[in-house]
Amino acid sequence: MGMPDPTQRATAELRSDGKPDALDALLMTSWVTSIDDFRCSLPADTVELVEHAGRLSTLIQKLDAVRRLTIVWAPPDNFDSIEDLLDVEVLVDLGALAAQMQTLLNAALKRGCNGLTLRNGVLFPVHPNVLRAGTISAVAHKLLPNTLSIGRSASWVDAQMGRFVDDAVHSLQFDSGGKHSPLSRLDIESTMFLLPPCLNWTLSALRFSPISSLSLCGIFLSTKMWTAILPLIAELVPELAELTMADLHGLEGTDILVFLTRLPLLKSLKIGYTEYSRRVQSSCPDSAPQPKFWHLEHLHAPSTFVIHFLKKKSALPKLRTLCITPRKLILGFRGLRHIRQFCSVIARQLVKHRYAHLPEVCIEMRCGKDIMQRDFTADLAEPMGELARWLFVITRLVVFFDNDMSAAELSSLGRWINRFTGLVHVSLRMDASSAEGWATVDTARAISVKTPHVKTFELNGVVFDAETLVEPTIPGPPRARTVQFAV
Repeated sequence: MGMPDPTQRATAELRSDGKPDALDALLMTSWVTSIDDFRCSLPADTVELVEHAGRLSTLIQKLDAVRRLTIVWAPPDNFDSIEDLLDVEVLVDLGALAAQMQTLLNAALKRGCNGLTLRNGVLFPVHPNVLRAGTISAVAHKLLPNTLSIGRSASWVDAQMGRFVDDAVHSLQFDSGGKHSPLSRLDIESTMFLLPPCLNWTLSALRFSPISSLSLCGIFLSTKMWTAILPLIAELVPELAELTMADLHGLEGTDILVFLTRLPLLKSLKIGYTEYSRRVQSSCPDSAPQPKFWHLEHLHAPSTFVIHFLKKKSALPKLRTLCITPRKLILGFRGLRHIRQFCSVIARQLVKHRYAHLPEVCIEMRCGKDIMQRDFTADLAEPMGELARWLFVITRLVVFFDNDMSAAELSSLGRWINRFTGLVHVSLRMDASSAEGWATVDTARAISVKTPHVKTFELNGVVFDAETLVEPTIPGPPRARTVQFAV
C-alpha cells in the first residue's frame, strides 16, 4: 500500500474498476485500530458513490479512533459558476447517497475526529429556489438580525435554511453520538457543503463543535448567497481563532470585511484573492467596515486588505507576522514599482503604530517565464535610492516559479533579490514537474553570491544556511536541512 505505518498516516484512492484498493487492505487488517491522519479520494464514477461512501463508513466505524480525516470527492467537470449546478446530471439515488454521506461524517465524529477536510464534489443538483434572489433575501432577512443571539432554537434556524432545500432529498443531520463533538478544525474546500442537502450538516457542525480553526476555499456561490451564509457562520463561531479564505468565487471584498467584524478573537487570518471577474472585486473601499483585531498575531492577505486593516493607529496591536500577496499574485507580477507603492504605505503605517518590535514582514508572489525575461530586467534598471527607502521593511521573500531557470536567469534572480535590502530569509518554490535538480547546493550558491545579506535559503523545503554556501577552503559539503511547508 506504500504506507510504512498506516496508524500514523494512511491514504486510500478508491477504485471504480472493481479491483482491490488500499481501503480493502485497511478493512482486512485487524491490527490497525486507529489512524492519526487518513486521506481518502473517491472516484468520479457517481454510480458507485453510494457503495464507496458505505465502504469508507465501514472502515471508520471499525476503527477505535480517527484524528484527522480528509475526504476528496471527485472534482466537477466544466464547473464555472453556481448556475452550472442547475443542470447536474443525476446518475445515482440522491436519497441513498445523502444518507450514506450522513453516516460517514457522523461516524468520523463518533471516532474522535478533531480535524476534517471536505474537498471538491458536486453530487447534488441545486434547486432553483436556491438561486432566486427573493428566497435568499427572505432567508437572510429572517436569520441575520436574529439567529441564535436572541435564543432562537436550532430547529428554527434549520427551518429557515430549509427554504433552500429540495424536498426530494432530506438534509444531512449532524450526530456526534450523544457526546460533545471533538471537531476543532473544519476545512471546507467544497461548494457542495455550503449548499443543500449538506449545508445543514455544516452549520450544525459549526454550532455544536468547539471549532477554533475554519477554512473556506475553492467555493462557488452567488454574491447574494454569500451575504446570507457568512454572517450566519460568524454567529456560530464567535470565538474562532484561525480563519483561511481563498478562491471564493462571487464574494466581494466588502462582504469579507463585514464577516471579519464579527470575529474579534481571531489570532491568525489568511485571505486569498477572489478577483475572477470585473463584477466581483476584492477591493476595500474607504466606506467598508474596519474589523477590530485586538488579538491577531498572524496576517496573510493581499496588500489592499493589509492597508485597510492598518488605517487606524490602534489596529493590530499584537501583530507578529505579516505576509503580503501583491495584487497580481494570480494575474501576473507587475514589478518592483508596484511592490514599492504598497510597501511605502504599509511601512509608514507600521512605523506609525510604534510596535515594540516591528512585525516580521513577508512578500509572497508567483513568477512565470515571461516575468523573468521582462519584468526582472526592468526592475534591475530601477534606481535603488527610492526602492531601498521602503523595501527595507521586508524580511522574508517567498516566490513560486512555474519553470526551471538557466544559469543566467539564476544570476538575474540573485541580483533582483538583492534589491530587498532587509531580507533575512528567501524561499523559492517550484512546481514538482519542473523541480528535478532544483533544490541543490549549486542553485543556492548561485543565488547567495548575489545576496550577501540573506541568512537562509529554502528551495522546495530544503534549507541552506548562507554561511555554509561560501566556497569552502577545506573540502566538505554545505549543510542542508529539510523542512515542511504548505503551498
